[in-house]
Amino acid sequence: MAALLVNRFGLRASGQPTARLLSDLADQLDKIGMQVRAVTAERVASGADTIFIYPRFVALFVMLWRGVRQPRAQVIVCLSDPPLVLMVGRLLGFWHRAPVIYWCQDVYPDVLAGLAWPRVMAPLMPLILGVVRWCHGVLMAGCAARVVPGQCLAKRLEQHCPATAKTPVLVLPNWPEPGLTPQPMPNTADTDHGAPLTVLYSGHYGHGHDLTDLISLAEHVGDQAEQTLHITIALSPRGLARWQSRHGNQPLPSSITVRPMVAGYALADHLAAAHIHVVSIKDAVSGAIMPSKAMASLCIGRPILLLGGAGSSLDTALTSHDFGLRVPSGDVTTARAWLEGLAADRARLEQLGRQAQDYGQRLAAQHSLTRLSSLVSHMAGDPVLTPDPAHKKNQQKTMVEWEQHNA
Repeated sequence: MAALLVNRFGLRASGQPTARLLSDLADQLDKIGMQVRAVTAERVASGADTIFIYPRFVALFVMLWRGVRQPRAQVIVCLSDPPLVLMVGRLLGFWHRAPVIYWCQDVYPDVLAGLAWPRVMAPLMPLILGVVRWCHGVLMAGCAARVVPGQCLAKRLEQHCPATAKTPVLVLPNWPEPGLTPQPMPNTADTDHGAPLTVLYSGHYGHGHDLTDLISLAEHVGDQAEQTLHITIALSPRGLARWQSRHGNQPLPSSITVRPMVAGYALADHLAAAHIHVVSIKDAVSGAIMPSKAMASLCIGRPILLLGGAGSSLDTALTSHDFGLRVPSGDVTTARAWLEGLAADRARLEQLGRQAQDYGQRLAAQHSLTRLSSLVSHMAGDPVLTPDPAHKKNQQKTMVEWEQHNA
C-alpha cells in the first residue's frame, strides 16, 4: 500500500510546523510497512543546500504536476497550508482514484479574512471570501476523513461544510518534537529568586501571529527590564524575514533578543532555559489556527502566556487546566502584572509548570500519531472510493469502521 502526502513544505523544510508533522507521519507510516511519497513545492538546487519554496499560487501547479507523475497511491493525505492546498489534494485523489484525508492545520478561508488588505480591496473582500469559503466547503465535502488538532478548528470546519456532521471531524492533538522530556524550571532555588524571569517565543512567525505586545511589554517595564524580565524571540528563517519586514526599523528594548530558531538536539535545552513560553494568536484568526509550538511547551513543562486567541482551543485549555494565562491583545498591563507576580512567587511558577506538564501528558496519552497512521493505513486498505453516488456512504462507512476498530 502506498500513501501520497501533499503539503507545500516538504520533509526538509526547516522551521515549518507542517513540514515536521509531515515528516513524523512519513516515518510512522514507513514503520508499519507502507510506501510513502511526498508531493511538495520545494526545490533543492543541484549541489546546494538551499531549499527554494515556490510562491504560493505557483506552488499549486507545481504540486499538481508532480502528483500526477507519481505511481498510483491508495490514499492521499493533504495537510492544509495556504493557499488551499486541499484543491491539489482532491484533484490528485481523482487522478489516483484514492480517498483523501484532509489533515487541517488551519482554516485558510478564515485566515484569509484575518489578514490586513489594502483599502482598495475592501469592497471586494466579502465576495472573495464568500467564493473561497464555498470552494473550501465543496472540496472538504468530498474528503474521506477530516482531521484537526483542536476542537475550535472542528467547529470551523462544520460551519464551512455542514456535511461534516454526518462524517464527523476527528480531533487529534498535534505532538511535540521527538526527544523532548520534562525539564526542571531554571533558577528556582531560594538564592536565585532575584534572577530575571526569562520569557521565550520560539517557532514560526506567520500571518496569524503578532509579537507587538512583547515589544510593548519590555517597553512598559522600562529601564528595569533587564533586571526583572528578559525576552528571547527565536524564529524560523521565514519568521526572521517577516520580523525584519514588520519591526526591522523599530528600536528594540535591550531586554529583547532576536535570534534564529533552535532545532534538533539543542531544542530541549533551548526550551528549558526559559521560565515562561509565549504563544500569539491574532484575534482575527482565533479559532482558525492551532499553534503546534504549544505542545513542546507542555511537554517541557512550562507555563504559557497566550497573547490574543480568545475562544481558541488553547484558551479553553488554559482556563480549565490552569497552566498559564491568556491576555487580550494590547493588554500589556495584565501581562506585566502576571509575570511580575510569578517572578516574586516561584512556588506558583513551579506549580504552573507541573500543571502544564500534566496536561501535556494527557494529550500525549491520546497517541495521535499512532492513531493517524492507523487511519491512513485503514483508508488505503479499503476498496477505492470513486466519485459515484454511493461515494459519501462509503466514506461514512469507512470512518465508522475505523472508529469502531479503534474505540
